[in-house]
Amino acid sequence: MKNPIILFLIFSLSFFITFSSCSDKVINNNLNPEPDFDIYLVKRDFQNNLISTYTIKSDGSELKLFNDSMGVSNYSYRNKILLTKGGFSFNDIYIANYDGSNMTKIPMSNYQVYYCNLSPDAEKLYFISGSSGMDLYTVNADGSGLVQITDQLSSFYSVKFSPDGKMIAYLETSYFPNHRGTKLFISNTSGTYKKLLKDSIQDGGSVDWSSDGKKIIFHFLVTGMYVEKIGVIDTAISNFTVLANGYFPAWSPNGGKICFVSSNGTNTELYLMNEDGSNIINVSNIPGINPYYIKWSKDGMRILYRSIEGSNPAKLWMYDLNANSNTLLADSVYDAVWQ
Repeated sequence: MKNPIILFLIFSLSFFITFSSCSDKVINNNLNPEPDFDIYLVKRDFQNNLISTYTIKSDGSELKLFNDSMGVSNYSYRNKILLTKGGFSFNDIYIANYDGSNMTKIPMSNYQVYYCNLSPDAEKLYFISGSSGMDLYTVNADGSGLVQITDQLSSFYSVKFSPDGKMIAYLETSYFPNHRGTKLFISNTSGTYKKLLKDSIQDGGSVDWSSDGKKIIFHFLVTGMYVEKIGVIDTAISNFTVLANGYFPAWSPNGGKICFVSSNGTNTELYLMNEDGSNIINVSNIPGINPYYIKWSKDGMRILYRSIEGSNPAKLWMYDLNANSNTLLADSVYDAVWQ
């Protein structure tokens, strides 16, 4: 059983990928026609309140400084990335080529932004704002076409673009006296179409889509039992199925596997299962780790995950499905995303 307080702390640590500013200087060591790196690795100097992004290969070699004052916040989609700078919240979001060139600031007016992500078609981004709650917005990559989707988003990790970038899945939480109700919705990016898929969800999170865009997976807490479970729902007919005990589910890009975290009460480990919940296997088997923030490589053969081990800073691990092995890539890591 995973303590909900620990989950909250993990989410809080994961969230703080909103960045401190130093300068607009970009260090481009990767100006090649094809990427010569696999991963954007973000580090933070808490003592001096500085953030920086590096690039690194998936074997842990060739660490290079990429940007000395901003953090890359997403996969490169159509060779585009988002970079952010600021403190706990920020107003500055930039879009650039995967190598950091052609950086352009996206006009955000006076919105206090806490989190953002680029759509897979690189045409839009969503961002989370709000002084008293969590408001979800979509906007075109040039800053035009601002639309508010909801003002009751559940958490920073309860929203996800569909694989084609045309839809958004999100969890919405309404607060009532002595009751909190969470519902799963899908919406188009213009906000003109919304569909309720499931209500009566407790403490849901980690929303993700199947590769064909037909199903959505998320974790939730079983009322009165304090046990986290992973459920999947069909977007067409809203058929809901519980797959396994666990949390932080992430669907592979090729749709065949789901990676997730689960605890047996003693150890917390990384697991894989088939998309129907069968063939659950422990793929980490590393005593003392606390894995979270799972990110699949685009080919679906490698998985990045961070781990908080005791009171130490987070470490970055990679699981290779072909080799069935885990590799420690870096320590003192703030965040990491695949190129």
